[in-house]
Amino acid sequence: MWTFECYDDGVTPSLWQRWYAATPTARGSHDAVFRILKDRLQWREPQAKIFDSDIVEIRLTGSDNIEYRIFGFYKKNVPKVFVVVAFGYKKGKSYTPKGLVSSSVKLMKDIQKGILETVSCEIPQEP
Repeated sequence: MWTFECYDDGVTPSLWQRWYAATPTARGSHDAVFRILKDRLQWREPQAKIFDSDIVEIRLTGSDNIEYRIFGFYKKNVPKVFVVVAFGYKKGKSYTPKGLVSSSVKLMKDIQKGILETVSCEIPQEP
């Protein structure tokens, strides 16, 4: 079973919980994708894509047809722990917010170096 951590931006509830609450059109896809991923040993397309930088893009399609993205990484030397760092969406080849992938890579590196912290978090779900 996978466990999850989130980048700790100092605000409660977690970054992931806040994104989920603020993005109702992505909830159905989010819930379906994470039901699939949490039971897999290896995450793969079409639900997830691993970039050369080791950042993982979780792919969601909202009921509004927006291609939402959740970015994170697998925690090194700790099996089956995924750390969520950022959220956005993709249209064509462009990500919003601009620089989403590069900022996700920077967050990952800062977390791995111990510059930034993470907190344990659960997969958000509809009440």
